Amino acid sequence: MPTPRLPWASSQPIIDGDTLLALGPDRSELLRLDLATGEIIGRRTTRDFGSEQHRPGYMFAHQGRLVAVGPNNITTVAIDRAIDGPLRLSKQIPSPGIIGRVVAGGEALLVPVQTGVGVLNFQSLEAEIGIPLDAPGNLLPLSTQLLTLDNERLHSYLVWEDAATVLAERLDANPADAETAITFAELAARAGRHGSVLDPVDRALRAMAARPAQPDAPGLAGAAVHAAARPAAAGRGRRGSRAAGRAGGCRYTHGGGRRLTRRAAPRYC
Repeated sequence: MPTPRLPWASSQPIIDGDTLLALGPDRSELLRLDLATGEIIGRRTTRDFGSEQHRPGYMFAHQGRLVAVGPNNITTVAIDRAIDGPLRLSKQIPSPGIIGRVVAGGEALLVPVQTGVGVLNFQSLEAEIGIPLDAPGNLLPLSTQLLTLDNERLHSYLVWEDAATVLAERLDANPADAETAITFAELAARAGRHGSVLDPVDRALRAMAARPAQPDAPGLAGAAVHAAARPAAAGRGRRGSRAAGRAGGCRYTHGGGRRLTRRAAPRYC
């Protein structure tokens, strides 16, 4: 039985010279057709790309290679040898597998998985890193942020440097904005930038102390204390130089590097 079609798994033919590559109607075959006559001049079973139960749902071209995406694996082959050339197959991604459309960028494939995004090396199809996200889904990578779309809403994730710049500008413009200061501290803690946590916590507490008594003050103060406590808890939990988890078949690094963080208007979280 072929895997049911998913709304984001549409596939378009790939033009290769005077021929066209396309998946058959039931995705059981990869076909090469003559553009001028429409004649099928080559075919390959898609069992080569995974299994009878997990045929590729769609394909696209990237850097001279055909990328075929199944429910839980990815296969690539040189476009000019698509019918008879050697294949490169990724490892099987644990259930529920790939949950959105795979996106290529340079030497990487971004793979939506249940816990976030798996980043595969395009040449080897080996997992390089994983990015945990609160709201995984279909992906749109931009120059300064990553957009994800789930069943209900659009989410924006910024790299730490960009998010920190935006929040610092907001705090400079309005030092009495305790909510933004707390968000800055929480964001820094989640991104592993523990040296950047205490200053916004201190600013939040000063801003709340200067306010008249408000019903939400205890909650804000508790949030500030919680944000300040997170780096210490993280330090106690991490004994080695790298804490890693497994999700979606990809390794997650929690050390340095450019971390992605989520933005949800009007504040970050």
